[in-house]
Amino acid sequence: MTEEEEWSEEQQSFSYRQRLKAAVHYTVGCLCEEVSSDKDMQFSKQTIAAISEVTFGQCENFAKDLEMFARHAKRSTVNTEDVKLLARRSHSLLKYITEKNEDIAQLNLERKAKKKKKLEDENRNSVELAEAGVEETHVGSGRNKDKQPVDFACVVVRVGLPGQGSALCRRGSQGGVQTAGRCTTSSVHAPR
Repeated sequence: MTEEEEWSEEQQSFSYRQRLKAAVHYTVGCLCEEVSSDKDMQFSKQTIAAISEVTFGQCENFAKDLEMFARHAKRSTVNTEDVKLLARRSHSLLKYITEKNEDIAQLNLERKAKKKKKLEDENRNSVELAEAGVEETHVGSGRNKDKQPVDFACVVVRVGLPGQGSALCRRGSQGGVQTAGRCTTSSVHAPR
């Protein structure tokens, strides 16, 4: 790496660090303002700056500790166990983090179950369609001649000799009104 590239990288790092410090200072200022309105007390600019510096320094220490916890566990990614280890001295914070972690885990389980059920339903539907002679299905959305949003779904069913067939189309609008119709295989993508 050339000297110019190193200097550019240092400048970028410094700029990023300054923006982070400014964001912390702004947040501390907002919190101090909120406390001063609730408790009817004032914070000087020097006090806000000192709290900001201490907060930023503590955040740096937290980041280093989290990195070390993950590295000690032979991982390159910080996870919730590392955060819990960091918060172990504050029982209320540890309890809060644990509860939030459990809530997130429960949501993830529900999403996975929902996704699995959806895939099972889709597989069952595709088997039923294949048994019924359905060769293709198309679903999408577009706009009609009046430039109104329209959804469509077409099902191509092959009947008779190879190469002959018809497509059953379901047409619908954004309002949910649906009609059924027939279209030729050349207009499989017709709006429903």
